[in-house]
Amino acid sequence: MKNKTKNRLEKKWQNLPLHHIDACVVIEALILFGDDHVSCERYLNKIGYKYRVAISISALGEIFMYLIKKIEKGIDREMTFIFLSKVFAFVRKLMDEGKITFSSPQFETYSIVEKIKTVESRAEPMDALNLATAIAENANIFVTLDKDLAGNKRIELDFEIKIKHPDEL
Repeated sequence: MKNKTKNRLEKKWQNLPLHHIDACVVIEALILFGDDHVSCERYLNKIGYKYRVAISISALGEIFMYLIKKIEKGIDREMTFIFLSKVFAFVRKLMDEGKITFSSPQFETYSIVEKIKTVESRAEPMDALNLATAIAENANIFVTLDKDLAGNKRIELDFEIKIKHPDEL
């Protein structure tokens, strides 16, 4: 690929809006029986075409906690490991294609979590941390299924970020 073409594509990529995705979006897309499965899967299939995506290390941790809890309860361990392999394959594919980046909380992220808690007391700790990571990284949109966060105008105004359900994108 010529440098001119490569630079043009890279510039186009950098101009795509940055989305941070919550763990629930990935989990719902990969399980075949959830209420929001189709909308999450449709959303994730647009990665790299309509937007850039980042997922925080804490969101990845949530995905693995989901799996560990299923294993601990002994609920269909074979299905859990199949799900785990799907998560790895999905993440690996996006990494190989350069369509996803990973992020981790910075020091400022934790002060943002405290501010989120004052604005929306119903926010779960991990959701607040994932959202705060998105805010600290200047994401345009935080994508979640959480009804307390999606479309929360007060958070959106206070932190200058849109919070959307995958159906809205």
